[in-house]
Amino acid sequence: MTRLIAPLTALLLVGGLFLLPPADRGRLAASGAADLIDAEAAADLVASFGTTDDTTWALSLGTIASPSAVEGAIEEAAIRRALARALRAHADAASRTLALGGTTSADPSGPAFHLSIHTTDDGTELLRLRVTHPTEPDTTRDYSAPFTPPGPTSLLPPLVAIALALTTRKPILALLAGVIAAGSLMRASAGLLPALNPLAAVRDVGTAFWAEFADSDRAHVVGFVIAMLAMVGVITKNGGLRGVMDLVAARAKDARRTQIATWFMGLVIFFDDYANTILCGATMRPLTDRFRVSREKLAYLVDSTAAPVAGISIFSTWVAFEV
Repeated sequence: MTRLIAPLTALLLVGGLFLLPPADRGRLAASGAADLIDAEAAADLVASFGTTDDTTWALSLGTIASPSAVEGAIEEAAIRRALARALRAHADAASRTLALGGTTSADPSGPAFHLSIHTTDDGTELLRLRVTHPTEPDTTRDYSAPFTPPGPTSLLPPLVAIALALTTRKPILALLAGVIAAGSLMRASAGLLPALNPLAAVRDVGTAFWAEFADSDRAHVVGFVIAMLAMVGVITKNGGLRGVMDLVAARAKDARRTQIATWFMGLVIFFDDYANTILCGATMRPLTDRFRVSREKLAYLVDSTAAPVAGISIFSTWVAFEV
């Protein structure tokens, strides 16, 4: 009976896609407002409706009107936050200090923003942002982009990976299948045939990854992570890490000390959350079973010292990406 649990769970996960309610188009449109403001649009907005010099951008957000699908104070606030986030990101990229007003409520001196959804003659939907000068209505700027709200199938790649991980217990195979599913969806959404060609999907995903690695900053981060994990792999193979863990585990004489040892071991293995989970879980599971500490408690102790510790450590895979 227990062997059927994993396949049934995987089947329910994938089958649940067809029971999901439709996406909230209004909230998706609100969050998509940030995508309409690229680097060129941000500079144009500041030049047209604010002030700029070699070091500073100054702009205020005025009233924000929503489309019929996005009505209410919550959605307006979401649009305001999205626009502010986009402007700040592009100001940082342009090495400018941004003086931004109207982030929580409308600034009367700022331009008015109107977000709307339009359907073209060929059925394509566009998300459009029109910006109007507060005192000169004829001074406007329009920014638009295709509006393709994700459907339930967008959850297919992670669900495929989870389902295969549960049934086969091979995480690498499951992740590869999830990547292939994502690539196939990308080809299908782009209208490329054959859309479900796995080899073509893998090639497309590889091309996208290579474009990311071609960036020098990202290449430095990836190189650092690879070098650090290689060093950790050598230490693990020569038994150094196992010796430290055995030393900690030797002091676990009862259920209380076993839990403390698990927590302390999670602090010692700080360089990566996945390594923390695998090594601590595998080492402490026999001891926690012996002292009748539940597997759920062990999972909590391991997980609560995995990502949190790696996230604040000064030398870890997380810090490389955070910096």
